[in-house]
Amino acid sequence: VENFTLPEPQPCADNRFTYIHGKCYYFESLNVYQTWYESLDYCNNMNASLVTLTSVYQHDLLFYNLQKKSMSSSFWIGLNNIEQQGWRWADGTSVVSFVAWAQSETLDSSTKRCAYEWPTTKHWYASNCNAKLNSIVCMKQNGSTEVRTTPVTPMQPWGCPPGYVESKVNNKCYKIVQDTTLNFDAASKACSDQGKEYSLVSIHSELENAFIALQLDRKSFVNVWIGFHDDSFDSTFKWLDNSPEDFTNWNTGEPSSYSEHCVEMLIPADVTGKWNDVSCSVSRGYICQTNKALRYPTQAPAVSKCPSGYTATADSCFRVVKTAKDFKDAQSACKVDGANLASINSKYEQMSIEVLAKDVPGAVWIGLKRENESHIWLDNWPYTYVKWALNEPSLNEGEYCTVLLNVEWKDTQCDLKYPAICEYNTGNPPTTPIPGKCPPDSSRFQGFCFYVDPNARVTWSQAKANCINRGMNLLSFRNIKEVEHVRQSVESKVGRYDFPLWIGMRRNRSEDESYEYFDYYPEENLDNKFKWIDEPDNSFKNWNDREPSGSWGHESEECVEMKNTGKFNDINCDNYKKPYGCSGHETFDTPITTAPTAGENPSVVVSTTSSDFEVVSSKQTVSSSIIIGVSRSTTKEQSLKPKEPARVAPKIKLEPDEPNILTAGQIVGILIGTVTLLIIIIVVLLVIKHQLQKGGYVTNSAHGFTNAMYLKTVESVSVAEGTGKQSI
Repeated sequence: VENFTLPEPQPCADNRFTYIHGKCYYFESLNVYQTWYESLDYCNNMNASLVTLTSVYQHDLLFYNLQKKSMSSSFWIGLNNIEQQGWRWADGTSVVSFVAWAQSETLDSSTKRCAYEWPTTKHWYASNCNAKLNSIVCMKQNGSTEVRTTPVTPMQPWGCPPGYVESKVNNKCYKIVQDTTLNFDAASKACSDQGKEYSLVSIHSELENAFIALQLDRKSFVNVWIGFHDDSFDSTFKWLDNSPEDFTNWNTGEPSSYSEHCVEMLIPADVTGKWNDVSCSVSRGYICQTNKALRYPTQAPAVSKCPSGYTATADSCFRVVKTAKDFKDAQSACKVDGANLASINSKYEQMSIEVLAKDVPGAVWIGLKRENESHIWLDNWPYTYVKWALNEPSLNEGEYCTVLLNVEWKDTQCDLKYPAICEYNTGNPPTTPIPGKCPPDSSRFQGFCFYVDPNARVTWSQAKANCINRGMNLLSFRNIKEVEHVRQSVESKVGRYDFPLWIGMRRNRSEDESYEYFDYYPEENLDNKFKWIDEPDNSFKNWNDREPSGSWGHESEECVEMKNTGKFNDINCDNYKKPYGCSGHETFDTPITTAPTAGENPSVVVSTTSSDFEVVSSKQTVSSSIIIGVSRSTTKEQSLKPKEPARVAPKIKLEPDEPNILTAGQIVGILIGTVTLLIIIIVVLLVIKHQLQKGGYVTNSAHGFTNAMYLKTVESVSVAEGTGKQSI
C-alpha cells in the first residue's frame, strides 16, 4: 500500500467528502460510539450510506486513505444479514462480489448480523448490530443529492405459521408459550430451531409492546422471556435478532442488578407488559417471533359476541368513530349503538384502545369528564386507573373533557372536534364509595389525597411540620399502587427526576437501645423498627436492596426517603434537606350516619373538630365535612372506615346464561309433591269440619271470637321468642 499510485484526485461536490476512484468517501473518528444503525443514519443524513466494498482494488484504496488520516479504529461497513435473507449491502447493491472475512470468523450465528472492519488486520468480522464503534466511513456517488432513509415496510396482508398470532401493528407473527418454562438460552434455542427467521421476540414501540401484552394469559403466573439480553455483562442490553434498541419498557427501578443479564416481560395486572432483568438461569415462559409470509393464509377473525363494528377485547367491546365530532356529539354517536364514550379502568383496556386507535392520527375522545372538580366516566364506572401525560390534567378553565393523544391522556375543551372511541358493555359498574374531595393542589387516589412539593429543600422534621400545617401527614403508603401514583405525580410536575422525597416513616427506638452509630454488623429485625408515623400497624414497605442499614459512618439513620425508583432508604433526619410529600384521607360534605340501636338517637354524625374523631348524637342530621379514617385513640365502636374499593368486574358478559331446563326426573318429583300436598289439604279440611259439627271450638261471648293473641283489655301483645313478625 505504501507504493500504491493513486488516480488523479478530483473534487467532490460535497466538500466534506474525499473523491476516490469515482466515489466520494467520508472518514471520521467520532467522539461518541455508535451502533450499526446509528452509523447508517449518520451517513444517511449526508445523503450517503455506510461504505460498500466490491473489489480488492477499492479495498486497497480505502486503506491507503485510512492510513493517511491515521484512522486505526474499527468501523462499520454496509454489509449486513439483518433480515436473515443472506448478506447484502445497505446501499442496495445486490451482489456481494468481494469479501474479506477473517479466517476465524463464523457466519452462521443468528445473533451477529452486521459487519465491521478492523484496519489492523484489513479483515471483516460479524457482530451484533447494536455493538458500538467510534470510527465511521460513508460513501456516495459524486454529486448525489438523493436523500437516503431506512426503508419502512408497509403492512402486508400476509399470514402466519400455525400456532402464531398475526400482529395488528406490524408484519410480525408471535407465539406465546406459558405452559412450558425454560431458561433463557433454552428458550432462545426453542425459537431459533424453528428456522433461521425465528427468534425470541424483539419489541420496538409501545404499540407493539401493548399488542403482545394483550396476548398473554392473564390467569397464568408465569412471566415470559423476550429477546433482550446483556451478553457483554456490562449492563448494555441488546436484541438477539440484532434489531435496533429504539424502545424499552422497564418496570420501576429496573434494570436493577449487574448479575441479572436477561429480560422478562411481567404478567401481574399492575405491571402487565413491563420489563424486568433477571438471572438467565431461571425458568420462564417465552415469546417467539417470525415474519408474516405470503405462503401462509391470513387468520379468520375470531367469533365475537359484540355488536357489529365492535371489537371484543379486555372483557369489553370497542369501536373507533373516525368522523371528527365535538365531545357531546361523539357521545351521541356512541349512544346510537347503546354505547358510551370509552372508559378505561385497567392497563388492559388502555393497551386495547391504543392498538385499536393506531391508525387514527392525533387525538381521540374518551369518556372522561371533569365535573365539580372531580373526574368521572360517562358510563359511571369508577375512576381508578389513570395515564395522564406530563403536566396533565392541566385543570385549565374550560378544559373539562379528555382525549387520548400519543397513548396518554390530556384534558381539553369539549367543543373541539376529534374522532372517538365508543365502548359497549352490559355489565353494571361496581358499587364504590362516594368520591371524596382533596385540596386543589393535591391528587385523589384510592380514598386518599396526595401532595408533593418537588421544589422544597427541608429536613424531615420541617417536612412533617409543613404537612401538618396543611392538615395532612408526611407521605405514607399502603400499597405499591400508591407509590406509583406519587411517582407519576412528581413526573407530571417536573418530568423525569432523580431526587428522593421525605416520607412519613421513622425508626422507633426502645428506651434500652443504644444510639451508637458505628454499627458495623447488621442489626437484627431492623426492618420491624421502622414504622409509619400515622399508621404504626401498616406493614407495607418497599425497601431498596440491603436497606434499611441503620447507620452510615457517624450518622444515625432514623428517617426514610423514597428514591425516584419508588424504593425506600433510611437516612439521617437532620443533615439533609429534600423535597417531600404529604398524604391524608379524602374529605366529604355528605353526613355519614350509623344505624340506631335501642336507646340511641336515630342520627350519629362524625365531627372533625379535633385530631380524634368525636361521636356526636343528634336528632337532626348535621352536614359536616368529615374525614374517612380513624386515629389510633379512637375506639372500635366509633370507627367509621370506608369499604375497600370493589374489584372492578368484567364490563361485559360475553357468554350467555345456561337455560334452566328441567329433567324428566325433576318433573315427576314435582307432580308427586303436588298430589301429596292436595291430599293433606283435603284431610285437614275434613278434620276441621268434623270438629265444628261436634262443637269443638267454643266462642267466648264476652269477646265474640276466639283469638289467643288479642284481647281489648290487654294493653300489649306478647310474642314468644323466635316467633316471626306477623301482620294482624
